[in-house]
Amino acid sequence: MFQRNYLEGKKSETESIDQLSILFNKPLKQSDDVFSHFDYYDDNIFVELKTRKNIKYIDDKFYFNDKELDTLIFDAVKIRSAFQYNKRNKTNKEFYMVWKIQDDRYFYWKLNWNKKDYYLNQVSANFGHATEQTRDIVYVHTWAIQELVESSTSLV
Repeated sequence: MFQRNYLEGKKSETESIDQLSILFNKPLKQSDDVFSHFDYYDDNIFVELKTRKNIKYIDDKFYFNDKELDTLIFDAVKIRSAFQYNKRNKTNKEFYMVWKIQDDRYFYWKLNWNKKDYYLNQVSANFGHATEQTRDIVYVHTWAIQELVESSTSLV
């Protein structure tokens, strides 16, 4: 399961780079580092892509299996990595989480440290590695997530 999801994610990253470069109005480069926390980068930004083909967006709401979602999630190691990167390099690069959902629609959230539009929670589960693990997960409120369309390129 993990290997299949990983390969599907890598394929989606390759397929999405041109569209994301257009949407961010920057020539994004794909990270060569297998262990990188972010898939794409440019001089001033980093972008992580989460492909979730089973999530729909209808009438300004996200749905999974016909259940409305209040949050979209990702591993907290990514937000910590972004914070540490800026701190270590004494810079202020921007970091974005992008969800590619059903119908190849892209939605983004700009990472921040104020915890007004997200919260953290520990989750214990089998994350596809055949054993239970505990991870910190970031839950981003859907009201803070915006669709990434060509008209939103002023965000960077």
